[in-house]
Amino acid sequence: MEVISEEVVEKISLCEAQDLSNTSWAYARLAIVHYKMLASLSEGAIKKIRSFTAQNLTNTAWAFATLAILDEPLLQAISSEALPKCHEFCAQNFGNTLWALAVCGLEDRPLRDAVCGQAVKCLSDYDL
Repeated sequence: MEVISEEVVEKISLCEAQDLSNTSWAYARLAIVHYKMLASLSEGAIKKIRSFTAQNLTNTAWAFATLAILDEPLLQAISSEALPKCHEFCAQNFGNTLWALAVCGLEDRPLRDAVCGQAVKCLSDYDL
């Protein structure tokens, strides 16, 4: 994985939002912490945060929280970008994003309130 991680670092400028999100997610699923690569992914994500979809935002936040990486600039960027996009969230996005921010100790009341308001509107989508 070292070779792959170093390759990601070298080519981070070529990565799109989906690439950044998927790579973060994959490393979290495998429970692999490669600090240099994660820092590079974070930098790339912050630069391209406006192009992140709701799923990209959620997966990236989830990945860093799962790996116990407290990257405040990244989480702030995700939180800021998630607020105007929370109407695009599905049920899993709601829960995973708020969980990730909470695990990392980031309290964003405007986002929490917006997500909760949107979740209430989507109650019929839940299998309750």
